[in-house]
Order: sequence, then structure tokens, then C-alpha cells
Amino acid sequence: DAVRKRFPERDFKYMLDYLTLERVTHNSENANIKDSFKNSEQLALIKTPTMKLEDGTFGLNTNCRFFTDDIPYGVLIARWVGQELGVKTPFID
Repeated sequence: DAVRKRFPERDFKYMLDYLTLERVTHNSENANIKDSFKNSEQLALIKTPTMKLEDGTFGLNTNCRFFTDDIPYGVLIARWVGQELGVKTPFID
């Protein structure tokens, strides 16, 4: 909605919100973003990057793409867009 408000002269009829896109592409019935993240079959395919530690336990593998690319180049761009449009991003902050 923030993009549509910022650029009212543009037609964004092709732009779907996240939940609508999920419903169309994955036949989802999630009512909100939290449920989507919790119940998403698609997101469940993404495994948390872990590695076996010297003591035999498992810990996060911070050398994987999620930490080296997705966070600095994905999440932070989303934060910047939010700032530019006046949308708060408390979970990213």
C-alpha cells in the first residue's frame, strides 16, 4: 500500500501483496504473514544452515549464503525501501 500511496499516478494492478501472491501460486489459505511463515510448505523446504561442531553438537553455519548474501543484500534493501516509503521495519531493525 505504501508504494501505491507514494506513486498514486502509476497503475500497479500487476503488483500483488504477499498473501495474495502466496494464495495464487501455492494455493495457500493463510490469514496473515505470521501464519504464512509458520505454515508455508515452500518456506519449510529452506533448511536452517547448520554444521557439526568439534564437540559433536550442531551450530549455525554463518559462512553460508543466507548470512553472507541474503541478510546484507536482501533484508537491508527491504529496510531501505521501508525507510524511503515511511514504513516501519521493526523486525528488521
